[in-house]
Amino acid sequence: MSLVLSLVFGLTVACQMFSGSQGIEDLGAVRMESAEKVPFAGIARTLAYSKGGDSLVVAGCQSGGSNSDNPCATGLVQVWNFQGTSSATTRTLPRGVTALAMSPDGSKWVAGDTEGRLILSATKGVSKPFHQKSEITALAFSPDGKWIASGSLDPAFPLGLMDVTVGGVIRVKTRFEPVQALAFSPDGKTLAVGMTRGGVVLWNFTSSGTPEVVAGSLASSAVMSIAFSPDGELLAYGTQNGKVVVVNRGSGQSSAEYKGAAAVNAIAFSPDGQFLALGQDNGK
Repeated sequence: MSLVLSLVFGLTVACQMFSGSQGIEDLGAVRMESAEKVPFAGIARTLAYSKGGDSLVVAGCQSGGSNSDNPCATGLVQVWNFQGTSSATTRTLPRGVTALAMSPDGSKWVAGDTEGRLILSATKGVSKPFHQKSEITALAFSPDGKWIASGSLDPAFPLGLMDVTVGGVIRVKTRFEPVQALAFSPDGKTLAVGMTRGGVVLWNFTSSGTPEVVAGSLASSAVMSIAFSPDGELLAYGTQNGKVVVVNRGSGQSSAEYKGAAAVNAIAFSPDGQFLALGQDNGK
């Protein structure tokens, strides 16, 4: 376990956390006294734990071989299973992996690549491109595990929904800008979409209603990360210019804000909803 945990923390030099109940403050760098390295034959770009922490999926890209000058020519996915083995199973993919998500029950993962492909761990062989013809920027499983939302930089097909049972990606009729971040609400009824041109919208995809723009979000730069609190009452998002906003969904008003010095590429609530962790481009 310690081998793989070191990889998780090793990808980010440090993080900052702030408490929703105590206000926001810079707690400084988190220091690792010692760590061991896990071999990953390439560049690790994204990772996800299964529910309960039984396994860890790490994805990214690797060189095309000794005759290739491209250090990120093909995709690579490693699955570390902590139940009785410390070895990893490896799967190579046609292109570099840019997004990853784990199903709620931990039974499967989905990866997205630079050319718009979605690859499910349960499928054999190589999946064909699903019409999203540009980099997959974000993936999210619905809480019931039935749907996968996929966000892309493709302006003609920025948001898709995959039925996990049937397969294939549905082009949603509602129009969206190119997508950078996605998150399902805990009850599975609402999909939060962060866009590359700025702005967050909340969309009830089960009824295909009109997306509601989160107040104040359109004035921000690209929304790089987004998360719901465990009870679904709060929505937090981080932007390319370093701003973090926590919105109360009941009132629609901002309940906390933080301004960092670099893009906020990762954001997550603690399981009890009391803390929000964020990772920035400057290593904090």
